[in-house]
Amino acid sequence: MVTYKAQAPNKHMQQNKRENRQNAFVRRLKTSALVAMLSVVVFGGIATRGFGALAATCTSSADCQQQISELNSQNAQAQNQLSGLQAQASSYQDAINLLQSQINVLQGQIATNQAQQQALQAQMDANQAELDKDKATLADAIKTMYVDGQPTTLEMLASSGNLSDFVDKEQYRNDVQKGIQDTLRKITELQRKLADQKAAIDQLVRSLQDQQSQVAGAQAQQNQLLAMNQSQQASYNAQIQANKKSLAELYAKQAAIIAASFGGGIHYGGTGGYPWPSAPCLNASGNCGPYSESPYNWGMNGQPYDLAGWQYRNCTSYAFWRLAQVTGITLTAASFPHVYNSGGRIGYSIPDFQNLGYRVDHDPNGEAVLAVNTAGNFGHIMYVEAVVNGQAVVSQYNAAGDGLYSTGTLGSSSSIWFIHVR
Repeated sequence: MVTYKAQAPNKHMQQNKRENRQNAFVRRLKTSALVAMLSVVVFGGIATRGFGALAATCTSSADCQQQISELNSQNAQAQNQLSGLQAQASSYQDAINLLQSQINVLQGQIATNQAQQQALQAQMDANQAELDKDKATLADAIKTMYVDGQPTTLEMLASSGNLSDFVDKEQYRNDVQKGIQDTLRKITELQRKLADQKAAIDQLVRSLQDQQSQVAGAQAQQNQLLAMNQSQQASYNAQIQANKKSLAELYAKQAAIIAASFGGGIHYGGTGGYPWPSAPCLNASGNCGPYSESPYNWGMNGQPYDLAGWQYRNCTSYAFWRLAQVTGITLTAASFPHVYNSGGRIGYSIPDFQNLGYRVDHDPNGEAVLAVNTAGNFGHIMYVEAVVNGQAVVSQYNAAGDGLYSTGTLGSSSSIWFIHVR
């Protein structure tokens, strides 16, 4: 007889709630993915407008500095965009990881339900075999009683030795038939229950597979967004590197222009009394020259700026240090509205000096103590030690982008401005 006990039916209400939550999850992912895609496209379009490296074609220190300023501004903007893209990439990767976890869960549920499918099918096959066996038992029992097939009641009575024998035979046959019928009913009912359960599991497997397909589609979309994001990052990184190369060329060109403004050349030797002549390079490469990853980046104790806010071993740091030593006048970086936080904070303009109340002209005579080689914007600043035969003898640092002390005599030029601070 069959001894298998049917499993309890699935709780459809809980399953429907779980499916609804999963479907809502997928819809949220799809919506967020679309918004993210639109934001990346718009974001990238704005970020790349008018962005490009400049060639080192400057013909004056001011022209070089203008291009340097523009490239540094572009790189700062690109770095900001990169930071935003990196944050987006992290968000995309988090979404991808979450989707993969969801896929893993669904796959586990599918595998469990498929195993139940196989177990139910095996039980149905076993029940069918039991049914076939019981049918065969019935047939054999009847044949044993009556070789010639189904006898009538009169035939059974005639073939019996007495009434009691007839009754025993009739009872036996009825018992066998009733047993077979009971078994058939049990097996039929069990087969029906198993079929219902298998149909429910089949539907669940199909539903889970559909959800897995949707989640996989959302994951593919996130992967696409991440690939787009990484491509944009690579583009910005390439642009920044190209700009850095152009910056190095511009710094070198600017240093050459400044050096050429000295009629008698630049003379090296000594430190000029400057307190930090050996401030080390802060770059990882150990190179702070014009072609380094961060030109003129010297510092003390890991910090690039002196107490007045000017960068160590740059022309600004020395000139304003020397001004304070000789005249007692302290001009900090905070005194200048147009401080430029790169390239040694060459952060002043001629109007800045004028706004401080100083006379600015092209005449070195009359207590001129600072000289600026520029066409009116940013440039190289020096301290005027003396005026000999109408020419300014100056001391300076970093005239050639080397962070060293030197002296020289300025030739006449319309780009040379003298600052009269007293």
